[in-house]
Amino acid sequence: MPIARASIIIFPYLTSERAAESGLLMLVQVGDLPLINREGGRQRGDDYLNGIAERLTQALHSFPDHMLSRHSGADFAIFVPAIAEIESQELMEFVYSRLHETDRSGDEMQSVYVGALFIPKLRDSDNFMALADVALSHAQNEQKTGCYWHKVDKSERSLSAREWSELIQRGIEEKSVSFHFQPVWRLIHGEKRLLFNEAMVRMNVDGTEYPAGHFMPMATRFNMLPAIDCLVLKQLVNNQNELPEYLCINLSIASIEDVNFLAILEQFLDNSSLAPRVTFELPASALSFAKKSVRRFVTMVKSKGAGFSLHHFGKGSSEFDYLQTLSLDYLKIDRCFVQNIEHDNDARFFICSLVGIARSCDVTVLAEGVETETQWQMLIDLGVQGGQGYWLGEPMSNAIEG
Repeated sequence: MPIARASIIIFPYLTSERAAESGLLMLVQVGDLPLINREGGRQRGDDYLNGIAERLTQALHSFPDHMLSRHSGADFAIFVPAIAEIESQELMEFVYSRLHETDRSGDEMQSVYVGALFIPKLRDSDNFMALADVALSHAQNEQKTGCYWHKVDKSERSLSAREWSELIQRGIEEKSVSFHFQPVWRLIHGEKRLLFNEAMVRMNVDGTEYPAGHFMPMATRFNMLPAIDCLVLKQLVNNQNELPEYLCINLSIASIEDVNFLAILEQFLDNSSLAPRVTFELPASALSFAKKSVRRFVTMVKSKGAGFSLHHFGKGSSEFDYLQTLSLDYLKIDRCFVQNIEHDNDARFFICSLVGIARSCDVTVLAEGVETETQWQMLIDLGVQGGQGYWLGEPMSNAIEG
């Protein structure tokens, strides 16, 4: 396979005669090579790397102009020039699925992450590697395995990993976070009633406001999530008289495994009047690889009178096992099922089955990412009891009051 340094992998395509071409830049991270070397020896590690390279080469067979490079460990970069937008998404998904077929002689497959950056027009003035790095961080964000596709906007500003680290650290030190609130609704006797407002954190640094979706993936990479969640709790306490009556707060998996954060959380619950007004929310993926921490966390917050919710529910097959044993108030169906509800029989069947199981466990089922009236009506017909999304209400600086 052709090998090039990742930092210059797209350089040959930035010449003037190729400047109008599009391209797909993918960063791939597969497993923990040092661990494989320690457990099975260097030969086993070499075999593992060769297996990955073979899968990638096979997946890219239809794109003879592609370039493939290896970073350190089992990290790779791929560039495919002159590719269409839809084709780039399909290729990312195909590469991701092929990598999952790689095994370790019967051992469980390790984590696979693919961050894909579609570039509509190559320009030599842009740091595409930095943007691809952010895409990879999105794939890694709160998931044990995942992929993420992003299309470059011509006005988009690229920051290197180091710049993101410094920006986030400065935001934490300066306590420069603010909140937008998105309403979450519940159907009661066929009428839409406000359940709570979900707090959406923003970070304001050097006059620029960064939504959570921009900085949280990098904060995950640099182990800054507990510090951010601590800051969020403190800011909410300081401004509790200005908050909506009922509030939903998203927390990270890293935070509920952090001793310092748990101590601050307990103080938050004991020393403010917010506990009965707050529902804490974790990603459903936490049940797959942090179940002990989740159980300890749920026991704490429920004992203080707070509620508990899971979001992005349905991607992991093991999540259903906990519905009867976890003290869960709400679960939110992942938006991938909602987006496909009009045309995907499997998505509708999944939602209908989930509603039946959840109701038997006295768990309220909500939907994420409701973007159209048709989606909302179909969700209601399937028994979903509420939801959120831009069609139901955009995040705003002032919360909607019930």
